[in-house]
Amino acid sequence: MKDLPHAPTPAFLFDLDGTLIDSVYQHVIAWRQALAGMGIDLSVWRIHRRIGMSGGLFVSALLREPG
Repeated sequence: MKDLPHAPTPAFLFDLDGTLIDSVYQHVIAWRQALAGMGIDLSVWRIHRRIGMSGGLFVSALLREPG
């Protein structure tokens, strides 16, 4: 194996919009935990169907959910 003149530069891939990696499930779980921490208990499916909305609309829509 030939030695490289320079060591490879470490890299980090951050996929914010889920185009490369489907991160919807992680978003749902994170929102579920955050809302539960504030005393708002919503089922995962209610949160899941709102993923993709802007932050303000998302929170407003979740707060209108029954229960």
